Amino acid sequence: VARLSCSHSSTDSGPSSSIPQLLWVERELRIHGEPVGDLLQLCQDASKVVAAMGGDVDEIRPARASSRPSHFLYQWGRVSRFRQLLRELPRQRAALIREASIDIPPLLRRELWPIVLGAALPA
Repeated sequence: VARLSCSHSSTDSGPSSSIPQLLWVERELRIHGEPVGDLLQLCQDASKVVAAMGGDVDEIRPARASSRPSHFLYQWGRVSRFRQLLRELPRQRAALIREASIDIPPLLRRELWPIVLGAALPA
Protein backbone atom coordinates (compact mmCIF):
# COMPACT_ATOMS: atom_id res chain seq x y z
CA VAL A 1 0.00 0.00 0.00
CA ALA A 2 1.50 3.31 -1.04
CA ARG A 3 0.10 6.43 0.58
CA LEU A 4 -0.07 9.61 -1.48
CA SER A 5 -0.44 12.78 0.53
CA CYS A 6 -0.97 16.45 -0.16
CA SER A 7 -0.55 19.49 2.01
CA HIS A 8 -1.67 23.11 1.92
CA SER A 9 1.80 24.64 2.37
CA SER A 10 5.40 23.67 2.76
CA THR A 11 5.09 24.11 6.54
CA ASP A 12 2.48 21.34 6.83
CA SER A 13 3.87 18.19 8.33
CA GLY A 14 1.25 15.82 6.92
CA PRO A 15 -1.92 15.51 4.87
CA SER A 16 -4.63 18.04 5.58
CA SER A 17 -8.01 16.77 6.73
CA SER A 18 -9.70 18.95 4.08
CA ILE A 19 -7.86 17.18 1.27
CA PRO A 20 -9.11 13.69 0.38
CA GLN A 21 -6.80 10.92 1.51
CA LEU A 22 -5.51 9.12 -1.55
CA LEU A 23 -4.39 5.51 -1.32
CA TRP A 24 -3.01 3.28 -4.03
CA VAL A 25 -4.20 -0.21 -3.09
CA GLU A 26 -3.56 -3.21 -5.33
CA ARG A 27 -3.29 -1.07 -8.48
CA GLU A 28 -6.43 0.86 -7.64
CA LEU A 29 -6.58 4.50 -6.59
CA ARG A 30 -8.92 5.07 -3.64
CA ILE A 31 -10.30 8.22 -2.03
CA HIS A 32 -11.46 7.81 1.56
CA GLY A 33 -11.33 4.05 1.04
CA GLU A 34 -13.56 4.02 -2.04
CA PRO A 35 -12.32 3.11 -5.52
CA VAL A 36 -12.10 6.20 -7.72
CA GLY A 37 -13.93 4.36 -10.52
CA ASP A 38 -16.92 3.75 -8.24
CA LEU A 39 -16.99 7.41 -7.19
CA LEU A 40 -16.82 8.55 -10.80
CA GLN A 41 -19.67 6.20 -11.70
CA LEU A 42 -21.73 7.58 -8.82
CA CYS A 43 -21.16 11.13 -10.08
CA GLN A 44 -22.09 10.19 -13.64
CA ASP A 45 -25.25 8.46 -12.44
CA ALA A 46 -26.17 11.48 -10.30
CA SER A 47 -25.73 13.77 -13.31
CA LYS A 48 -28.06 11.57 -15.37
CA VAL A 49 -30.73 11.54 -12.65
CA VAL A 50 -30.57 15.31 -12.17
CA ALA A 51 -30.72 15.82 -15.95
CA ALA A 52 -33.77 13.54 -16.16
CA MET A 53 -35.39 15.73 -13.50
CA GLY A 54 -34.74 18.78 -15.67
CA GLY A 55 -32.22 20.07 -13.13
CA ASP A 56 -34.99 20.68 -10.61
CA VAL A 57 -34.23 18.77 -7.41
CA ASP A 58 -37.04 20.36 -5.37
CA GLU A 59 -39.00 17.10 -5.30
CA ILE A 60 -36.16 15.30 -3.53
CA ARG A 61 -35.23 18.18 -1.20
CA PRO A 62 -35.24 16.91 2.39
CA ALA A 63 -37.86 18.71 4.50
CA ARG A 64 -35.40 19.36 7.32
CA ALA A 65 -32.69 21.86 6.43
CA SER A 66 -30.25 19.98 8.67
CA SER A 67 -30.62 16.87 6.46
CA ARG A 68 -29.91 18.65 3.17
CA PRO A 69 -26.08 18.86 3.34
CA SER A 70 -25.76 15.07 3.60
CA HIS A 71 -28.21 14.23 0.77
CA PHE A 72 -25.81 13.48 -2.09
CA LEU A 73 -28.21 13.63 -5.03
CA TYR A 74 -29.89 16.81 -3.80
CA GLN A 75 -26.51 18.51 -3.26
CA TRP A 76 -25.29 17.35 -6.67
CA GLY A 77 -28.28 19.02 -8.31
CA ARG A 78 -27.93 22.20 -6.23
CA VAL A 79 -24.23 22.54 -7.04
CA SER A 80 -25.00 22.06 -10.75
CA ARG A 81 -27.70 24.74 -10.58
CA PHE A 82 -25.49 27.24 -8.77
CA ARG A 83 -22.57 26.64 -11.13
CA GLN A 84 -24.88 27.41 -14.03
CA LEU A 85 -26.03 30.63 -12.34
CA LEU A 86 -22.43 31.61 -11.53
CA ARG A 87 -21.51 31.30 -15.22
CA GLU A 88 -24.34 33.71 -16.05
CA LEU A 89 -23.50 36.44 -13.52
CA PRO A 90 -24.20 39.32 -13.19
CA ARG A 91 -27.30 38.83 -15.34
CA GLN A 92 -28.59 35.96 -13.15
CA ARG A 93 -27.82 37.52 -9.73
CA ALA A 94 -31.55 37.77 -8.82
CA ALA A 95 -32.08 34.08 -9.67
CA LEU A 96 -28.98 33.17 -7.66
CA ILE A 97 -30.35 35.03 -4.62
CA ARG A 98 -33.73 33.27 -5.00
CA GLU A 99 -31.98 29.89 -5.05
CA ALA A 100 -29.78 30.90 -2.10
CA SER A 101 -32.90 31.72 -0.07
CA ILE A 102 -33.72 27.99 -0.20
CA ASP A 103 -30.20 26.88 0.78
CA ILE A 104 -26.58 27.17 -0.31
CA PRO A 105 -24.57 24.00 -0.93
CA PRO A 106 -21.71 23.68 1.59
CA LEU A 107 -19.29 23.10 -1.30
CA LEU A 108 -19.99 26.58 -2.73
CA ARG A 109 -20.63 28.68 0.38
CA ARG A 110 -17.27 30.47 0.29
CA GLU A 111 -17.87 31.45 -3.33
CA LEU A 112 -21.58 32.33 -3.03
CA TRP A 113 -21.89 34.30 0.22
CA PRO A 114 -19.96 37.37 -1.01
CA ILE A 115 -22.18 37.49 -4.08
CA VAL A 116 -25.40 37.08 -2.09
CA LEU A 117 -24.29 39.81 0.34
CA GLY A 118 -23.37 42.13 -2.54
CA ALA A 119 -19.70 42.23 -1.60
CA ALA A 120 -18.36 40.84 -4.87
CA LEU A 121 -19.27 39.71 -8.34
CA PRO A 122 -16.89 37.47 -10.30
CA ALA A 123 -15.16 39.18 -13.22
